[in-house]
Amino acid sequence: MGFSASAAFAIIGVCMVICMDIFFGSVLPSLEDLERSYRELEERSVERANTEIEILSITKSSGNPYNLSIEVKNTGSINLDVKEFSVLINGSLQNFTYSSRYLYPERTVLINVTDLSYTGSNRVKIITGNGVSDYDTYNA
Repeated sequence: MGFSASAAFAIIGVCMVICMDIFFGSVLPSLEDLERSYRELEERSVERANTEIEILSITKSSGNPYNLSIEVKNTGSINLDVKEFSVLINGSLQNFTYSSRYLYPERTVLINVTDLSYTGSNRVKIITGNGVSDYDTYNA
């Protein structure tokens, strides 16, 4: 009885150590990934809260098709990458060029959209890379 109890205890102990190793080997990396994800979510939330833009003016060229020049001001406190912007006109995504790659706080950038043929009252929406947007209208 003495040897079999000791052997059983040793087998159960080794099995528990192996199970703990497997458990912690798979759970700890997952917890680290979860923590990193929450940290990134917090950073994105702070960035979005500090982002704000304003469309100052929309200038339409003459002729048909016509071009638009949209002046956008960064009224937030985050530097914005204009390359990550999206420009929608009447809900359609447009290709655009810009006067400066980065839009610093309290600065403006000119966004140019070419070869447009919309008529009447049109809605322009500018969306930053982190989802903050502003819109305005113009008549063609």
